[in-house]
Amino acid sequence: MFFDDHAQHLTIEECQALLASASVGRVSTTLRALPVVVPVNYGYLGGSIILAMGAGPTQRAISGGNIIGFGVDNAHRPEPFWGLLIIGRANEILDPDACADYQRLGLTAPSAKPASPTHYLQLMPDIILGHGTPTG
Repeated sequence: MFFDDHAQHLTIEECQALLASASVGRVSTTLRALPVVVPVNYGYLGGSIILAMGAGPTQRAISGGNIIGFGVDNAHRPEPFWGLLIIGRANEILDPDACADYQRLGLTAPSAKPASPTHYLQLMPDIILGHGTPTG
């Protein structure tokens, strides 16, 4: 659907295992009708993706339930390549207890200064697609 016609498609179980094995991905959205792709730290917890972002235009653009794309891959490793595409809606998590739990798990924004807060967003996957050859 989104990948090369000759790519090996991964099962949903393979996609979920690979999603749980990584911690950095890329959010894609639009700002003022222009495409934007931003790296984010994330955790895959209970079937949803928890994004950790600093405050800014991208965080504000995706936090209102807009449909976004999220990509994860292992292009930086020498193993056989795999890539995932997740599409769904993201909403900001406002519960302070949940945010504190994510902080304790070490989930923080990649570029946040120590004094700046991390915003947490929950991405509920509607579509999970993967291709490649996972190891293990």
